[in-house]
Formats: sequence, structure tokens, C-alpha cells
Amino acid sequence: MHSNRSPISHSFHARCCQAAVLVAIAIPVFTNQFEKSREATDAANIHSAYAEVVVIAIDDPNNSSNTKVVSIVQKDNGWKQSDIKTGLIKAFGGFNNVTNISGVGFGKKATIAWNKTTSSAEGHTNLIIGD
Repeated sequence: MHSNRSPISHSFHARCCQAAVLVAIAIPVFTNQFEKSREATDAANIHSAYAEVVVIAIDDPNNSSNTKVVSIVQKDNGWKQSDIKTGLIKAFGGFNNVTNISGVGFGKKATIAWNKTTSSAEGHTNLIIGD
């Protein structure tokens, strides 16, 4: 049985199907890249808060502790980019100073806390991710 469509309408229909397939492929790729940019934003905000906490500790030797809280903006739980997670662990001096790094996700907070450990200005900084 022959279709009543002209060759032009067949071509148009084929192109619409091709476009739909391309859109179906592009949306998850775009969403994934968007989430990666949120992770980079979270990491930058945590690094910035870390710098702020350390500067306050250096500027005021009488200060025994200070804390900065950063809201996490990424929507998915966990880190899609392992290099960001590794970079944060290194920035805070290793696993001993980082709590629940894999627990990052939407609605969570990152707490950056500096505490004086001796009578001098020395101290350590911790990163805690939680609710």
C-alpha cells in the first residue's frame, strides 16, 4: 500500500525524527555538564571559605577558633569528578581533617572550621560536610 504523503513530507518526517534523537542524546549530556559546573562552584566556594578562615586565624592570634559554612549547590549526591574530591582532601591536609567528603549533595552544608591547637597561632582546619 502506498502512502498519500509526498516525498517532501517523508523527508520532513525523517528530519524531525533525527532532530528528536539528537535532542534525546543532548539533554543528558547537557545536564551532566551542568552538574559538573555546580561541583566546581562548590569546590571554589569551599576553597574560598578555607582561605577566609585561615586569614582570620592569622590576623587574630587571640582567636581560638572560627567557622565558615558554605551551602552546597550541586543537585546530585557524591562527586562526579574525583579530581575535585581529591583536591579538597589535599587542601585540608588529608583524610584526617575531612569528614564525610562523599556525603556531599543538594541541601547539605560544608563547614570549614579552624581551631587553635597550641598557645601559638598554630592550628588545624577541618572540612565537615553534613546537613
